[in-house]
Amino acid sequence: MAKQLESNPSQLVSSHFKEAIKSYSTFDGSLRLENIYVAHVDTEAGEACMRTQYTYDGTSTRVEKTKESLAAWDAAWDI
Repeated sequence: MAKQLESNPSQLVSSHFKEAIKSYSTFDGSLRLENIYVAHVDTEAGEACMRTQYTYDGTSTRVEKTKESLAAWDAAWDI
């Protein structure tokens, strides 16, 4: 049974403090960073992870904004 998602991003981040983590990154068609998913190393599929999403200023590489939210870890990212 999958663990419940944390109730907010700050709870998940504070639970990662000084612990081993794993991450997975995605990139857009221009090879700019699009998303970073971060979770405890023992996180299983469907369990809580932190997602940071990047939005860019048009076609430039200048980051316009970032957004942090909770997401579910995908087992395919463990490969």
